[in-house]
Amino acid sequence: MSSEFEKRLRNELVDTESRLDNQTTRQLNTARRRALEAPGQRHTTSLKDLLWPAAGMVTASLLVFTVLLSPVSPVTPTNKFAADDVSIEFENDLENELIEDLDFYYWLAENEANLKG
Repeated sequence: MSSEFEKRLRNELVDTESRLDNQTTRQLNTARRRALEAPGQRHTTSLKDLLWPAAGMVTASLLVFTVLLSPVSPVTPTNKFAADDVSIEFENDLENELIEDLDFYYWLAENEANLKG
């Protein structure tokens, strides 16, 4: 369906082009020549235009290679884990508190007679 539309449109453009008067044809040719001869209107790709995209691609490639080729070492615990250290500290603190409490109870037992009021 679109190909029929395109063919019909192309035929209409060709017919319209062939029916242009001489003055319009001359004006179009003059405008075309001026556009082609105008300085600085042509866009050429220079090395400077390609520098940033090329640098970006090199950087991305190096990053990918670094990530893919870097050795992965498994994580192995050295001394059970830090939780063991915490539990040992907690046990030491608990023992110290019990000892302090025992000292208090010994003192209380010794001085119970003096504290009755």
